[in-house]
Amino acid sequence: MAASLSAFAAPAFAQAQKFENLDRIDSIVAMTVGANIGEPGGPMAPVDRRLRLAACPTTPSVEGPVFGAAIVKCDALGWRIRVPLKA
Repeated sequence: MAASLSAFAAPAFAQAQKFENLDRIDSIVAMTVGANIGEPGGPMAPVDRRLRLAACPTTPSVEGPVFGAAIVKCDALGWRIRVPLKA
């Protein structure tokens, strides 16, 4: 019985990991720039929740600030986004 339950749980977990966790991106950006969302120097707003980025197999990297934004990218998959920072 336990084996059949785990068979159902595994696909659900794999499906949950299909997209990148946007809360994780918000947190990584805030830690990198040293300011929280809405604070001077921090992200203007949370990352747009409509984004459906493929789940990065490694921790996304953050560069910047560059021209008023942090650049978050997943080198393994080739995606990147700009996160506007509050002046």
